[in-house]
Amino acid sequence: MLDVTMLRPGQEALLHVPSGGAFGRNTVLLRLPADVRAVLHELGRLRRVEKGTAICAAGFRPQAVHFIESGAVSSSAGCPDGGAAEVALTGYDGAVGLGSAVLDGASSVTATAQTECEILTVDAKTLRSLSLRRPAVLGILHAELSREVEQLVRLSVCHCRHRLVQRMAGWILAMDHYLEGAVVRATHAELSHLLSVRRATVTETLHMLEGEGAIRSRRGWLAVRDEEKLRAISCGCRHVPQRLES
Repeated sequence: MLDVTMLRPGQEALLHVPSGGAFGRNTVLLRLPADVRAVLHELGRLRRVEKGTAICAAGFRPQAVHFIESGAVSSSAGCPDGGAAEVALTGYDGAVGLGSAVLDGASSVTATAQTECEILTVDAKTLRSLSLRRPAVLGILHAELSREVEQLVRLSVCHCRHRLVQRMAGWILAMDHYLEGAVVRATHAELSHLLSVRRATVTETLHMLEGEGAIRSRRGWLAVRDEEKLRAISCGCRHVPQRLES
């Protein structure tokens, strides 16, 4: 069991892993050699963050890499006119700020916890130094970064090519996967920001998905009712990995 020490409301909680204990379902970490994982868990900081917590900001060089263990983190990119849209949704199959370890540059996105999350935070310089000494580790990190870039490009094209109902269906599928079927808590205002559309359009689209029997939607939350119908409506651009066995 994890010993959870809560801080003041609105702050993160630190999760202390007992000596000799095992923790980790992040698939990027699981691909690393066992001895490297052990070092990262020893040197890293396992923490719980609340929904809405800023993970990294665009234009700044991240000082850490954040491996998501549970929950989902939304990454948004902005335009000169002040508009923004989500370009990536990361769960236990990815990491935030990985470019800071691999490329040593500023972040091009702003990442925010879309749900309560458990995250293993590792100092970027430490991870970079370790990867330079272990080519196999560097190769794994490069492969993950390439996957993230591919997702970003695919979703950017998706915003231009596909109807909102298709994009909304894909977003709900991804969130449902990362939350393992739990209720997705999101307001219409949050969805309008993530998908870069008017709030009224979000409301109309959710009603459309409800009418198809694909979801249930109430004020502040929604849930998948029929996954097959939702997948049929979705354009398929979202990366929804196969769910881990419990």
